[in-house]
Amino acid sequence: MRSINPTRGTQGTQSLQATISGQNLSGAQDVTFSGTGVTLNRIISSDANSITSDIAIAANARAGARSFTV
Repeated sequence: MRSINPTRGTQGTQSLQATISGQNLSGAQDVTFSGTGVTLNRIISSDANSITSDIAIAANARAGARSFTV
């Protein structure tokens, strides 16, 4: 993966559309985030170079950087 946009969100957000850019992403079925409190609601679309996803950030999610895997 090269990037995720937006690079930050607000605690308590139920639906944040985020785009992940990279290579070989078509057919992706899951995105997971390190730590707790940030979860994938659904993948909206994907192609070879990007995934558009809908994520949730819990109100009690710890602030700070996260890593993610596809």
